[in-house]
Amino acid sequence: MTASIDSTLAYRLAAGVDLSIDGDAELVDAVRLAMPRLFRSGEGFEGQPHWRLQLEREGTTGAGLSSRSGLRPDQQETRTDTGRVVLSARDLCQIFTRGPAGLGVLLHVAIAGILRRQSMLQIHAATLSRSDGASALLFIGPSGAGKTTVTMNLARRGWGFLSDDSVVLSESDGKFQARPLRSHFRVGREGQAEKQILDPEPEFPGQRLSSTAIGGLVFVEQSGAPNSRLTPLLREDAFARLPAAASAFGVSEEARWQLGFIARLSRLPAFTLSVGRDVLSGDDKLERLLCDLPAEARAA
Repeated sequence: MTASIDSTLAYRLAAGVDLSIDGDAELVDAVRLAMPRLFRSGEGFEGQPHWRLQLEREGTTGAGLSSRSGLRPDQQETRTDTGRVVLSARDLCQIFTRGPAGLGVLLHVAIAGILRRQSMLQIHAATLSRSDGASALLFIGPSGAGKTTVTMNLARRGWGFLSDDSVVLSESDGKFQARPLRSHFRVGREGQAEKQILDPEPEFPGQRLSSTAIGGLVFVEQSGAPNSRLTPLLREDAFARLPAAASAFGVSEEARWQLGFIARLSRLPAFTLSVGRDVLSGDDKLERLLCDLPAEARAA
């Protein structure tokens, strides 16, 4: 089958990358529908990098594309159950897939790799800041840990937010800045197996942040207890937990860069939040608990 390349899409990530997306027309059209639901769009800024994202059917090889059996020295491949992503050194990322199903996973793999090439780290964390302008907290944890529940609780208390699950971190002079990656919340409803997609703008108008400085790390875990509990976490324990929350490691220099980034990030004040049933009550117990953080974790 010959790949069609008569469809093109431009998309600007709030995380700070411009994408031009082309290749197989059916795949591009699927991405056109998926991008606004998967990734937050944003405004450009000076020097914003530009990447070409090329979509191809698995088994086809167009001009300048690698085949499954042979990668060029400048290319790095990541394989999943639904296809593969090939990053080139010249600002080109290729996605090979059998069809539109599973494109979401491949897009996340591709964009995580692109961001890493730009010295930015994707991390699975909710990010919120109190209304008094303090630095934000990263609420880190796996799916089901309670990140969205914490986000909804604090947003109802007036906290500003970037995302309930996925943000991008950059570093300058030892300071960490976060931008949103995902656009919507994914909220679990009682009696429903799958999470529902929620646009937070109507419920929390004016509370979405475009970027924010990070002042501390909060590792979220479910406790099942009546009351939530916040405990300090040693730096070495934070360092041990962070890799599981970050995007998949690259190779060689990229892997070393990512490990160094995580090591520096782990120097921030860190805590464990054992989420209790009180977080579901909607009262101010969680907010009062977080107000007890050391001043250095709350400093603007």
